[in-house]
Amino acid sequence: MSEYLDRLQTRLGARGSTLILGIPVRTDQGQAYNAAVSLARPRRFYYKRHLVPFGEYVPLRGLVGPWLNILGAPVEDFSAGQQPRLLYASGVPIGALICFDVAFGAEVADLLPAAQLLVNLSNDAWFGDSLGPHQHLQIAQMRAIETGRPLLRSTNTGLTAVIDHNGQLLARAPQFEPTVLPAEVTPRTGSTPYVRWRDKPVLAFIGIALSVLVGVGRKGKRNSSR
Repeated sequence: MSEYLDRLQTRLGARGSTLILGIPVRTDQGQAYNAAVSLARPRRFYYKRHLVPFGEYVPLRGLVGPWLNILGAPVEDFSAGQQPRLLYASGVPIGALICFDVAFGAEVADLLPAAQLLVNLSNDAWFGDSLGPHQHLQIAQMRAIETGRPLLRSTNTGLTAVIDHNGQLLARAPQFEPTVLPAEVTPRTGSTPYVRWRDKPVLAFIGIALSVLVGVGRKGKRNSSR
């Protein structure tokens, strides 16, 4: 695999291009990862942090693994990446998100403010022609709004799309059709309020609201007992 990537990277370099693709990776320590790699110099890998149960790993494998083998469950688990890692294309630092990594706003914000562009690679064939791909696209749009970064979304069956830093669709490819989606985006810097504070304001509001409700409830009980 390494030789194949070397040849591919050499051809891309001759054209002044960079390719980011999804690929399974096994480290020298024997761990397997669902990864994204940027074929640039230096070559960099991002390891998916949120794995899908029964698709990428089997919970309680030691207990239920032998039974699940009959159902075609994976015989080996992927390991979850622990740290956010930036990829690079044409010198631009990129925050890579594999599949449902994009659903976790606070962890996407871990890539900021260093990342100037977000890229989401996903296999949405699981959902078929349902609402799933459309919901996944909307989740990606929300991450673009929160971070103030353009987001490029590449999927095998749709919805492949280019999203600007305001969450608006700049371009979208049709589902279930082989195609190329050309677009121009401008990398952005800086930190939005969400990147600075994450979910803290929302949690604080919930805490205050619960305290007020508890206080009102206790006052009501005291008044009713008089």
